[in-house]
Amino acid sequence: NNSNPHGTRAAFAAADREKARNDRDKFEERNRKLIKTQQDQLFFSKKARPVNYEPCSLKAYKAEKPATIWGKGKGELGKLQPDLENEELVAKRANAERVKQFASQ
Repeated sequence: NNSNPHGTRAAFAAADREKARNDRDKFEERNRKLIKTQQDQLFFSKKARPVNYEPCSLKAYKAEKPATIWGKGKGELGKLQPDLENEELVAKRANAERVKQFASQ
């Protein structure tokens, strides 16, 4: 058993590269078949697309957002308060009260 392990590894690596190339070719061929219009190109392409995004300045952002986000008048937006009269909570409180009274006897 005097086989060269490096030769085997190289053969496997070459086979992997060939498989990856074949897979990529199949992917590209499938995309070419699916793309009928320029709009379709957007769905099947991995290329970067132009974007209509222009970042605004922090000053402009703060001017657009309410003051509550920036710490002035915290809580003005309001938060959901807990429902303390929920049936489950009322039952738990009643049970805890009964346990407390039973323990004090």
